[in-house]
Amino acid sequence: MKRARFPAAAIGTHSLRDDSLALGIGLPFGHGDAGALLKLLEEARRANTASVRPAPGRALLMIGVPPKQAPLLCSAAERLGFITTCDDPRRRVVACAGAPACAAAQIPTRALAPVVSAVAEVDATTIHLSGCAKGCAHPEPAALTIVGIDGKCGIVRNGRAQDAPAEFVAADDVPRLLGERTAVREAAHG
Repeated sequence: MKRARFPAAAIGTHSLRDDSLALGIGLPFGHGDAGALLKLLEEARRANTASVRPAPGRALLMIGVPPKQAPLLCSAAERLGFITTCDDPRRRVVACAGAPACAAAQIPTRALAPVVSAVAEVDATTIHLSGCAKGCAHPEPAALTIVGIDGKCGIVRNGRAQDAPAEFVAADDVPRLLGERTAVREAAHG
């Protein structure tokens, strides 16, 4: 499998013409709860940030951050659970709203996403967690797609949520399955 390559990302610190900075903050799995977002905006206001805008790659861009305030704002975002570096493993995982937020979803994708990002192989490209076969969050093929079908997790390698799964496991078994496969690969290469 190829090593993960991320396109140029908004995440990180970017210099602006007026000597202020833009600070890109990622939303884990494309999602942020209202309380955490409000706290992040309070921190941005405290740091004298001029504005906050949505950015490509499931991110927010804090515009006009004074250079001395950027490290403090970045630390606050990290404490609140946001992504502050491009190599964060949560960037590899794309998750739909899942159950119970979506009526069509068969599995709790948002609950699975942090666990999957923690145990998935380091060199993985995109991992798609889809609550159902519609594949709304990521319509393209992914290195690994975990799709909810009849309350189980269908495992699709190098495919889309609409493709036939090679196997089915219970949602609780997904972390173990990924961990076992990573251990087998490491033993074979190590």
